[in-house]
Amino acid sequence: MKISIETIIHATEDVDKILNIISKEFYIDQKEFSKQSLTGHFNNPIILARVKITTDERINKILFKIISNISKYEIDYLTKNMHNKIEGTSFYLRLGKQNLINGIITLNEKDSIKIKISNPKYVNNIEKSYIEMINRLFNQSRIEKVTRDDDIKLLQSE
Repeated sequence: MKISIETIIHATEDVDKILNIISKEFYIDQKEFSKQSLTGHFNNPIILARVKITTDERINKILFKIISNISKYEIDYLTKNMHNKIEGTSFYLRLGKQNLINGIITLNEKDSIKIKISNPKYVNNIEKSYIEMINRLFNQSRIEKVTRDDDIKLLQSE
């Protein structure tokens, strides 16, 4: 499995700030990003920043971070609309760039950070496979949250 992350950074945005936030949130060294200078629709300068992650440990951390931070409503939306998010063996997500700048991970189709999750291995039902992965990560994140909340309550009562 591999993950590709890419975003368009407009001339009015701070390239270092955006890449620093993405790097911090998703455990990526900012130096790993490739940056390509392009011209936008209205001849405005833009930067296309991309990174590919191929190690299983990092992929799992990134996916867990995303799934554990989006809402149950967004999980339901993804699983119900999975057929629109898959092309070949790849699953596509778009996260809100402006929300991420504010420390919030949400799904968003506009001004987004594009996440492509690729599974090059043959899977009989790729849609079902991705739905199971999302549900497993979401359930795991809820168990960890309950455990953390219980630990906090225990510490507060001492």
